Amino acid sequence: MLRFLAMADLVALGNLVREGRELKRMTQADLGKHLSISRASIGLLESGGTKYPRIDQLTAIADILDIPPSALYQLAGITLAPAAPAQLSWLASQLDEEGIEILIELGHALLRARLRRGESTA
Repeated sequence: MLRFLAMADLVALGNLVREGRELKRMTQADLGKHLSISRASIGLLESGGTKYPRIDQLTAIADILDIPPSALYQLAGITLAPAAPAQLSWLASQLDEEGIEILIELGHALLRARLRRGESTA
């Protein structure tokens, strides 16, 4: 589940991504190209300006930069129940690319609905 993020968490997340990118000798544009997002979006993430980082993008960044996904999730305020990763992995393995995109959209919609109702997502 997601929780509200403290600015320090977002800055630390951005620093970890920047350090990993620099170790790989990649520019922000290079990383953005791998993720199909803009250089500006990478810059925003690295500066701590991305308010709600997407788990799919964090997972892809972790893979590209050889950073443990759990490190990025923790700094982004994302916590998964112990069984959730295995369940999500199994579910994702049963879906095609379009189905995975729909699953992610559903998750984001559920979180937005909780936030609109004033519920904590922690």
